[in-house]
Amino acid sequence: MSNILQKLIGKLKKQRKKTCLMKTIIGFKIKVDVKVIKERTHEIFPNVPRFSSLMVKDDKHGKMTWVPTTINIDDHIICPDLEYDDDQENVSLGDEIVDEYMARLTSKPMDLNKPLWEVHILNMKTSSANATALFLIHHSIGDGISLVSVLLAMTRKTSDPESLPTIPTGNVSEVTLNKDGNSISGKIEGLFSKTWKVLLMIFYTCYDVALFLATLFFLKDTKSPIKGGPGIEETQKRVFHRDVSLDDLKLVKTATNATINDVVVGITQAGLSRYLNRRYGKFGKMKTIYVTL
Repeated sequence: MSNILQKLIGKLKKQRKKTCLMKTIIGFKIKVDVKVIKERTHEIFPNVPRFSSLMVKDDKHGKMTWVPTTINIDDHIICPDLEYDDDQENVSLGDEIVDEYMARLTSKPMDLNKPLWEVHILNMKTSSANATALFLIHHSIGDGISLVSVLLAMTRKTSDPESLPTIPTGNVSEVTLNKDGNSISGKIEGLFSKTWKVLLMIFYTCYDVALFLATLFFLKDTKSPIKGGPGIEETQKRVFHRDVSLDDLKLVKTATNATINDVVVGITQAGLSRYLNRRYGKFGKMKTIYVTL
């Protein structure tokens, strides 16, 4: 069942009007050795079917299938020659170049005559890194978790070049029970706390559903640049990136007893809502923006 679902999703995302590309920016502390990257990629990717295949239509049965093809690594790992001086003290120019380069990548369609992935390496200093890699990957190749797995498989430890990297995990402290944990009062308090959490969850769920239905049938979003009209999918888009400290996200996560996804979605939704209300909203009217990440 999972294989069938994956094939259907791949076909859907491959359709021209439903193209879904994943764009990722990764910064490095040191300059990237492009030659080493190409050699390592050439060793691994032929063994990863979707990175070395094209989706073509079978003339006999009319079905879309993945067909293995030969990879020209120079067509996929690109290191443009950009005029940039690393000795410049103002690294904001590097940030502008990265944003402009990513904007140009997203403004043109991906070449469907080769495996649907590209990596652009910019060996220039920015405010957050000494080199930057821009990944442009079609979503029919895989999801985020599978792509991260492929990326980790391509890397090795600096201390042991033959070993795969290990992902650091936090030390899980042993759970200590209170002295009153097994007492009658402790059990009653725990039961009350769990019941209260369930009631709050039901209340907020009903509230969100009611607000969503009201927005769907009665309320209307204020016209703003973020609201797209007919044909918005054909217009040119521009991508900007901002650096966010994971330590700050973890701090908010711990304080609110939430997940990282909750924090990111909440920050994005609150930021967009406040910005649009301040610039385009009318005083006294509440507007809600639903953001999906």
